[in-house]
Amino acid sequence: MDFLQNNKSASHSHSLDILWTLAQFYEFMESIDSVIDVGCGDGHDALWWATATDMDEDNPRPLNINVTALDKENSINSDYELPKNLTFKQSDLYTTEFENRFDVVWSHNVLHSTNDPLKFLHKMNEFCTDGGMLGLSFPATSNMFYGDPDYRVYQEAPHSIT
Repeated sequence: MDFLQNNKSASHSHSLDILWTLAQFYEFMESIDSVIDVGCGDGHDALWWATATDMDEDNPRPLNINVTALDKENSINSDYELPKNLTFKQSDLYTTEFENRFDVVWSHNVLHSTNDPLKFLHKMNEFCTDGGMLGLSFPATSNMFYGDPDYRVYQEAPHSIT
């Protein structure tokens, strides 16, 4: 089992489940002006936010959310055609500063692999507007495996977060 979602396909599938659930809340989605995708990896989630629509079946209207994709490495998928409202910033998140804060701070599958989860959460709070949303998703490191507790220690997840 890939509890940490190290497989990109499993990770993308998991994030899409969450994102499509959020998309069902139309008023919420329409209220968003800016998103930062922290630890964006190949840019999959950032692209989703940047191309989000009002979900009208007949004539979907783009929401034009301004998205910043932040990662310490430039891993953006070269197959993606990046829209104008999506900016990639390669930088260390702990030293990065932004002039403006973001309505949504999104971080999928990152928290469990940080060196200092509390410091990470404080930085995410700095990025978020007052009343904004912090969207964190991370795999639990204590799981049930065939009905029995699984307490494996994962090198990629130095901190147990459940």
